Amino acid sequence: MKTSKFSSLVFALFLIGSVAFAQRSQTRTPGAFTKIENGGSWDVEITKGSKDEIRLESSSFDLSKVITDLDRGKLEIKLEKGNYRNVDLKVFITVRQLESVGNGGSGNMEIKSDFGAESFGIGLSGSGSISAKKINAQKLSVGMSGSGKVKIEGGQAEEANIGQSGSGNFEGINFTAESVKIGKSGSGTTAISVVESLTVGASGSGNVYYRGNPEKQSIGVSGSTKVIKQ
Repeated sequence: MKTSKFSSLVFALFLIGSVAFAQRSQTRTPGAFTKIENGGSWDVEITKGSKDEIRLESSSFDLSKVITDLDRGKLEIKLEKGNYRNVDLKVFITVRQLESVGNGGSGNMEIKSDFGAESFGIGLSGSGSISAKKINAQKLSVGMSGSGKVKIEGGQAEEANIGQSGSGNFEGINFTAESVKIGKSGSGTTAISVVESLTVGASGSGNVYYRGNPEKQSIGVSGSTKVIKQ
């Protein structure tokens, strides 16, 4: 009898715990967007699909506090004003077309599908990261500040402009551009493949690594920065 009561108590506590830690999900369809701006400590996953949609998931955070604003094709993800600790949130975004992404804070943004655009922009500030599979564009523009990392696994562009400040790294040795312009300061490193023209203006200690045989090179560095062919 005691064993039966004990088993019932354990089962009841298990049910209570399961309810308390159940994953909550909310889907939002604010309209069409091609640009995504994220600010906070949560992670974001972006995939290509047949519609523009956002899914929020959390086991403890109040999802009504999450703001998903849409302004002229740009989706912005942020929280209502307040003091928050340990924000338990993950954001999954499905988008038909993608032209730019921005990530601020300590969260990580992962672009899990290949995307193509006439012009593609990446902006990163803080200690978070942005990683992408393959990007194909006529022009790629990257702006970085802080200690975060941008990684592009592959793709190509006619022109790539990369601006860096701080200790953050740009990892794109398997991304190839006809013409590359790099302006950087601080200790962050840069890695990219270049075909025709390489222009570097750098100060600080962060090295530039490149793959390829560009005929045109304009290199201006100060400090301990080195431009190294791989």
